Amino acid sequence: MNSTTENVFLDFNKTHIVLIADISGSMASMGNIPQTKLNEFIQEQTGNVTVDFWVFNDNYKKIFDNMTPRDVNIKSEDLAPCGGTALYSSLGNIIDNVGQKIANMTDVKPGRIMVVVYTDGDENSSKNEYCGESGRLLVKSKIEHQQSIYNWMFLFLGSNIDAVNTGTSIGIARQTCINYNSSEGGYNQVFKSCSQAVDRFRNTDPSADREEVLKKVAFTDVERVTSMCADITIDPPNKRMRTSSSIAPPAMISQQPYCYYY
Repeated sequence: MNSTTENVFLDFNKTHIVLIADISGSMASMGNIPQTKLNEFIQEQTGNVTVDFWVFNDNYKKIFDNMTPRDVNIKSEDLAPCGGTALYSSLGNIIDNVGQKIANMTDVKPGRIMVVVYTDGDENSSKNEYCGESGRLLVKSKIEHQQSIYNWMFLFLGSNIDAVNTGTSIGIARQTCINYNSSEGGYNQVFKSCSQAVDRFRNTDPSADREEVLKKVAFTDVERVTSMCADITIDPPNKRMRTSSSIAPPAMISQQPYCYYY
């Protein structure tokens, strides 16, 4: 479906994903797991999709721009961990960069913009206008502007932090913030959940209001639980989640180091 704005077509069959990855020093403990899972996440996107990939630590850097998923190959050197976590300044500047790029499109613009941010730590390195509380408010205003005016969707994936608290503090809806376990199993599950959320976003009605879209895109209880699990075992016939002794609600299971299906 297409619509026009300022004489430029918005193609709602076209989705542009902006993937923003934390490469601060604390990410070193994960080895090549982020590289593998990021490539898998991008390459499994099908249809009319383009991807930008950015990384950040004390600074931010664009690795590639406007690529089709099948052509993506993130390398280990792209994710070499070092430095701190300049979350505010990195997000603010990347949003400005991507927003300007889309504004400059004169033929067809993607009707759906999905920004995926993942990090394993809170802000600790932003400087100048993005430093401290004023920096948080600045990036929050930019995120809220892109969401309310241009219908961008943000997913915020956080490990070793309260992802909902951190994400909402910068304007991202709590429905699209999710914690993940800092393990291979956690990475595997959170990027599966992320891919499912992208699919739900791509299938929303372009005429739906933001709250309706958020309800459809929101991470489910099961996605939240499995993303916090260090390991997952599945016995296909039933697929009911449980701890080692009894079935528990999501809030209870999410505190367990391992989750099982039976």
